[in-house]
Amino acid sequence: MNSETVKTKRIAAAERYAAAVSEIHIAMVDLAALDGLANAGSFSSWPSVMGLRHPIACPNLSGHWPSEVTPRRAAILAEAR
Repeated sequence: MNSETVKTKRIAAAERYAAAVSEIHIAMVDLAALDGLANAGSFSSWPSVMGLRHPIACPNLSGHWPSEVTPRRAAILAEAR
């Protein structure tokens, strides 16, 4: 495999990874918020956001996802009105 092919495949994989991290972030926050509204169990632990960073796919990934649950729950309730 030549270096251009590797570069192209690496960029494509980085794009897929960034999209997947974004989706898991949104889905985990939404699910935890909805779990709270349903008085159901939720995640026993959250991933380390720093551990999900990648130099080209998600170099600036940061935040504390669990702190987004309460505002998201409020938004879901507001959307339902």
